[in-house]
Amino acid sequence: MNALIEYRHVGGETGFVVDKRAAGRIDQDVRAKLESAHQPALRAVSCEFRQGVLQLRGRVDSFYLKQLAQEQVRRVDGVTSIINNIYVVGPANLDKNAPD
Repeated sequence: MNALIEYRHVGGETGFVVDKRAAGRIDQDVRAKLESAHQPALRAVSCEFRQGVLQLRGRVDSFYLKQLAQEQVRRVDGVTSIINNIYVVGPANLDKNAPD
């Protein structure tokens, strides 16, 4: 996971640089928050962080777990918004790949 950090030049030009240290910290914080829920299904949730936006992906077997994952990571420093692309499926479908 990489974090894109916005920067501005004196002339007003804007660009982005990759900050791997920030991304690593955010990744560790997100993993710790998901594991603190003590729900094994949340260990399979993946995430991507870009410009303050954390995108969650994966499959769980209830809307409760989908919402729990989102709430667990809501207060991670550096995350300004969350896109929750976790699919709720029946238990028999948890092993299948989530659609893109």
